[in-house]
Amino acid sequence: MKSLHFIYEADLFMSQDVKDHHFLLKCIPMENGFQRCLDVSCTVFPETELTLVEDGFGNRGYAGVITKEHSTLLIRAEGIVETGLAPYLVPLSPMYKYQSAMTMPGAEITKFYKKLESGFTDGLIPFYKTLYIMDNLYGNFVYKSGVTNVKTTAEQAFEGGAGVCQ
Repeated sequence: MKSLHFIYEADLFMSQDVKDHHFLLKCIPMENGFQRCLDVSCTVFPETELTLVEDGFGNRGYAGVITKEHSTLLIRAEGIVETGLAPYLVPLSPMYKYQSAMTMPGAEITKFYKKLESGFTDGLIPFYKTLYIMDNLYGNFVYKSGVTNVKTTAEQAFEGGAGVCQ
């Protein structure tokens, strides 16, 4: 089991003042038999009361309304996610089956993988290979905002040793 601290921040800037602004924030990691959230909190500015909601698919989020005029919405959610509670058995989306131009491994990612490959044992199922890779990546990569953007490739982020999910 591993406990991971997550922080989600977003700053929204409107081109003009708005009021009676209703919003729904989908910023809480999912819970299932593999992981659960602990100590989750969310704040927004301008300040308003947030209501924890759940959609028909079981995804949780926060709903709120800001009645006064404003042109900025600042959001911060954070908490602890406890992972590795059980093997992850939910099938992954087919969108992860093929690499894109942004995710194509280059020389550094390939070198990293080749180094890890020697730790794989015969008969190791893909799920446990993934955990092995994830654990090693976690020790070699810093989750840091501002150093990558939507045009940063996986190889570039890996070479820099830091970045965020895009």
